[in-house]
Amino acid sequence: MNIPTLKNRKTFSEWVDALISAGSFSTDFFKIVLFSGKDNETELSGSDIMYTMIHDYGNFTCYSPETVVDFAFDWQRFVRIHTHDFERMYTALYAEYNPIENYNKNSTIIDDGETGATVNSPITSIIEQVADDTVNADNPYIPQNKTTSYGKTENDNTRTENTHGNIGVMTNQSMISDELSLRLRMNMIETICRAYANTELI
Repeated sequence: MNIPTLKNRKTFSEWVDALISAGSFSTDFFKIVLFSGKDNETELSGSDIMYTMIHDYGNFTCYSPETVVDFAFDWQRFVRIHTHDFERMYTALYAEYNPIENYNKNSTIIDDGETGATVNSPITSIIEQVADDTVNADNPYIPQNKTTSYGKTENDNTRTENTHGNIGVMTNQSMISDELSLRLRMNMIETICRAYANTELI
């Protein structure tokens, strides 16, 4: 394909107008489906994507299309290449987590003493300490404000321990503020439009 000269190139908005003029146009053309065919299939609105592109990047020039068919093909190719990246972004952005309680560990331990031994009994072995052991990587500080609860099985010296709470020096208020800032910065549709602009527009 011959790349058109700068004076013959059109802006994104002009190509959208050309696409509409070609007939049978629907904003669903810009719709992006994530996790297609899976239980968590998610549709990102074509109209939201198109109008965000027009609002933020409408006057930017498209790099290569010569015809409306080229423009349509470039969009479809962009989506096809980057869908997996968008799915990973979406998963990270909308992951459910508790911003206040960022540490949760379940352990099964055995006491060196009689059944019913107190919490301070010597521990001789840890037989499982891998389940649900999560630490917020953004806060690699000394543990504090933790709460520990115990559950005990009958007729043996084995007990389960659940340690959870807040690791680090961040206050609840600052963690909530960071949470809100993250959601605002990482709007999914804006991220997709920015990625398209960086690769297809000049």
